[in-house]
Amino acid sequence: MSSTEPSSVRLAGTLGVAGLISGLVLVAIYLGTLPMIQANQAEALKAAIFRVLPGTASFEAMRVQDGQLAPDPSAEGKPPAPGEIVYAGKNKDGQPVGYAIPAEGNGFMDNIGLIFGFDDKRKVIVGMEVLESRETPGLGDKIILDDYFLSNFKKLAVNPTIVAVKKGEKTEANQVDTITGATISSKAVISILNNAMKIWQQTLLTAATGGAKSGAEAPAPAPPAAPLAREATP
Repeated sequence: MSSTEPSSVRLAGTLGVAGLISGLVLVAIYLGTLPMIQANQAEALKAAIFRVLPGTASFEAMRVQDGQLAPDPSAEGKPPAPGEIVYAGKNKDGQPVGYAIPAEGNGFMDNIGLIFGFDDKRKVIVGMEVLESRETPGLGDKIILDDYFLSNFKKLAVNPTIVAVKKGEKTEANQVDTITGATISSKAVISILNNAMKIWQQTLLTAATGGAKSGAEAPAPAPPAAPLAREATP
């Protein structure tokens, strides 16, 4: 071995220093862009609230305190907090139109984050939009792209529970036509909605009646759904 060749220790040290520098650069870039990322997320959330809750002219972030909904200005301009925050929408006359509710759960590939509009007087979902998903391109991502599937959530009854049926077999107001070839992703969305309603429905109904059930605690969050096994094939 030539005496001019670097030792393995020296090579390892050089690689370690290079890795450290690269890591620090990546962290610096992330921290530098984080405010912009969060601002973009906040804008996307704001736009989604207006879309899933038709008729909304303004909204206010609300958090449960002592079993009641109370305004939480600190949540404004931040990413959605599923299970913690809802957004109370009002029309141009200042009258309530319902709530936009962030929710999340297991999908086929990864976590699915969404937001949906809930009309607490009619007890129906009036809109739904997926905010985050890594479902299979061409299959599971249809939960974002398939207009027919999304039309299920324009006037969807939540009681006694939301039920999945094969495409074209919907006959009841609480049923959702799933996507052929992406039934698992479709059912994941339905499961997320059902779990969110278990958490929020009683609290929102209490708020709608002016606190008639004052002191009642919000229902405990439903346990996370088990990971989904595999996407259906067409």
